[in-house]
Amino acid sequence: MLKTPPPDRRLAIAALAAVVLAIVVLRLLAGANPEIVEHAYSRSVYPRIADILTTATGWTSFSIAELVSILLIVMGIVAAVRGVFRVRRAPAPFRTLGFALMRIATVAGLVYLVFLVLWGFNYQRQPLAMSVGLDTGAPRAGELAAVCAALVDESEALRASVPEDDKGVARVNGGITGALARASAGYDALDDPWPIVTGESITAKRVLLSPVLARLGITGIFVPFTGEANVDTTVPQWMLPFVAAHEVAHQRGFAREDEANFLAYASCAQHPDPTARYSAALEASRYAMGALRVTDPTAHQALEARRGPAVRRDLEALEAWHRQYASRLGAVHERVNDAYLRAQGQDGVASYGRMVDLLIAERRAR
Repeated sequence: MLKTPPPDRRLAIAALAAVVLAIVVLRLLAGANPEIVEHAYSRSVYPRIADILTTATGWTSFSIAELVSILLIVMGIVAAVRGVFRVRRAPAPFRTLGFALMRIATVAGLVYLVFLVLWGFNYQRQPLAMSVGLDTGAPRAGELAAVCAALVDESEALRASVPEDDKGVARVNGGITGALARASAGYDALDDPWPIVTGESITAKRVLLSPVLARLGITGIFVPFTGEANVDTTVPQWMLPFVAAHEVAHQRGFAREDEANFLAYASCAQHPDPTARYSAALEASRYAMGALRVTDPTAHQALEARRGPAVRRDLEALEAWHRQYASRLGAVHERVNDAYLRAQGQDGVASYGRMVDLLIAERRAR
């Protein structure tokens, strides 16, 4: 005969079951109805949420999310230590541990529900290409190579107007502070052709513990709970406008990584600052050339040979950054990020590179 659990344990089981059921139902409904999510959430509810969070956290020059994260980590460590002692002293340690894990799972589930409401449903919205009328059909012969050639040429032409540091590497007008303050500037030009990308102008936030993010292989991170676009400022300066604009895309409700990458390119390409336009062209060329290297190594090699010494110095600075911050933590984070993105219905970390389809579609529409 099964023993009936005590009331507090029955309540905990019921709470966990209710949270799991809510998550499953909401995710299934959202995944099956992207058009409803697009119009009922992403274009109506979410912009209001973003405005509230931006107003609440935008007044600070530092990342509130970073400080809260540090506090939560400390509190979590303290709670874990206290929990270990409590379990060891309990008359039924395994039962006490199971009860504790159940409560942790319930809290985690509630946090995920809040995440969905605040931002996470944007993963299930209509594809950006559908909303703005871009044809992302399979590339025709020569299209990828043509896009690569155009981006390589654009980056070369723009590099001449970009200032350099004492090592001959491109830097941003106004430095890090200027790049972060102008993170939204390029989006203004996209409001007319693509009104769904409109949003309040925000300043990206500098992460004080940027070296930690760099060790994890993270160049930027959007935190839905505070609505902040956070940027790792250890990266070469020429990357900052693109990275900041990528996080702004997330802040404006575009959760998919390929779409955030594409909007970072599209907005920076229209940016009033030439250093941002250079950042867009060079970063986009890296993604496109990476795809071309797989499909046509000969064409890739020929186009790489067209890069001038100044652009090569900038790319070498990026390689040096990767070598400096390479770590096992980065590999672990990549696997975690891949699992997270797949859990949201995306193609894992490979989704970043799918911006190339959008780059081709945008050139096709010109």
